[in-house]
Amino acid sequence: MTAVTASVTLPGMSNPKVASCGAVALIFRIIAGREVLSTEGRACELRSLLSCTLFLPVKWHQRVAAIVLAVLAMAVCLRAEPIAQLNPSNYVNDFAGVLDPATVARLNDLCRQVDEKAHAQIAVVTVKSVDGQDVVSYAVALYQKWGIGAKGKDRGVLILLATQDRKYWTTVGYGLEPILPDGKVGGFGREAVPLLRNGDYAGAVSLMTSRVAEVIARDAGVTLE
Repeated sequence: MTAVTASVTLPGMSNPKVASCGAVALIFRIIAGREVLSTEGRACELRSLLSCTLFLPVKWHQRVAAIVLAVLAMAVCLRAEPIAQLNPSNYVNDFAGVLDPATVARLNDLCRQVDEKAHAQIAVVTVKSVDGQDVVSYAVALYQKWGIGAKGKDRGVLILLATQDRKYWTTVGYGLEPILPDGKVGGFGREAVPLLRNGDYAGAVSLMTSRVAEVIARDAGVTLE
């Protein structure tokens, strides 16, 4: 079968087979987080690349279509972290891989002090996506699954950051709500927003964690190092 030339071509993409490879490569970069289709320019580029694919010979068209569908299906699995698959290894669990080792070590030490001295637990979690749920429900479900806070006292806090969803939430156990009401905790989050907008996840998480730890320590009458 003779291939029909696509009506839209990009520089270096006059060969439709090359265009198809470019489309698949772009999708892989999107999944990997190296490309974000939040701008019209990148969206147009992907549409143009895929338009070339539609005019390929049947054999190539079927092959590329299968690849594209498989890649898109994989996107959900690669980006989302279902709660059932998440298990804590320490106070700080960086499933999104956005925190440097020094920050993780410092926050683990801070949370350990809060646990030992003030008898309250702070869990810090980063994920790429909340698996299609709203961030509040996801955070509450994760808090309950992990059993954060001593049983019967519920003195726990979960600080959650979903990087690709650009969402965050802090869930506070009933035992700490009197000293960490929604308004105060929400203020900590708003204080961290400028850092989040600049992609400084370590700074944002450190700020929120330290603010929560300070309140708990002050209430318990202990000093954190």
